[in-house]
Amino acid sequence: MKAFEPYVLNGLTLQNRFVRSATHTGFATDEGIATEKNKDILFTLAENNVGLIITGYMYISKDGKGARGQLSIDRDETIKELFEITHYIHKYTRTKIFAQIAHCGAQTTENITGQTPIAPSQISHNNTIIAREMQAKDIEQIIEHFSDSAIRAKEAAFDGIQIHAAHGYLLSEFLSGHFNKRTDMFGQNNKGRARIISIILEHVRKKVGTKFPILLKINSEDFLQDGLHQEDCLEILGYIIPCGIDGVEISGGTMNSDPLPIRKEDNTKESSQFYYRDFCEKFRKKFSIPLIAMGGIRGISEAERILGTDQADLIGMSRPFICEPDIIKRWEKGDPLRAKCISCNKCFRPLLVGKGLNCEFVKKE
Repeated sequence: MKAFEPYVLNGLTLQNRFVRSATHTGFATDEGIATEKNKDILFTLAENNVGLIITGYMYISKDGKGARGQLSIDRDETIKELFEITHYIHKYTRTKIFAQIAHCGAQTTENITGQTPIAPSQISHNNTIIAREMQAKDIEQIIEHFSDSAIRAKEAAFDGIQIHAAHGYLLSEFLSGHFNKRTDMFGQNNKGRARIISIILEHVRKKVGTKFPILLKINSEDFLQDGLHQEDCLEILGYIIPCGIDGVEISGGTMNSDPLPIRKEDNTKESSQFYYRDFCEKFRKKFSIPLIAMGGIRGISEAERILGTDQADLIGMSRPFICEPDIIKRWEKGDPLRAKCISCNKCFRPLLVGKGLNCEFVKKE
């Protein structure tokens, strides 16, 4: 089966084609340090033969923290606990692990960061400033924070990184006309909106070298009338890909989007599966760079169909791993049953009240 064939990503060999897409679990300390619970979740996934694990989003600076229990990579003190994770995974399993680095932009609050959130352009509601517009010095600092965090990820022995430019976080906001109203070199058109990511990639690549894999997570579309649309994304990727990325993971939507595919609660229907198929097909016609398909994929037969028809190179999943961390090993042993996950999204509810990610289905078992 193609799903269980190795795949080479910038010299890094993955044991199979399955990726645990980045998932915030909410178990880090208030200072963003990995706890034993964080480690247990990642170790369990690795022990069950996930090809590549991408960590939950890790904040690159305190003003970019978006949630309680979020992992941090904003300072050298975080490296020790992160290294314990990578060391165990490399010593006892064949799984590879990437650090996802992110800044939450306007999708945070002063209660979490202690300061007014930042965004490409000012965001206000009822005459109250929700996020202030970034100045030139802010942009310079963000570029530095991303590149410094990439170095920390390499020092912590991660196999690569993923830069988060999706879901309405800061870099996603720069790409979207809904959030980015700037009239300088970082706005105005798709090339300008893509510029900050292009510069970040160039800085990161210089620091980590050519053999350290870099992935980009990006919205195929924002599902907002004045936001990023599929043709915008394709144009933007044309500017970004030459700047040093080794693969792209496609997603979609922001906290402001409605409807949003991830909110579908009936994953038994064909229409609810593989949300981004249409965009992946467009992507494949234009680019040859490795592509991670994700969104609603729940069965080994679906994964084989996607890979077999060359719609993607790798298969990303998140919620099925919350419900069944051993699902890859189960499929590998020949059990073809679809994931138990029904995309009810109840696993995320504990995060809203400061508790860690939890699947109610598993609790009932």
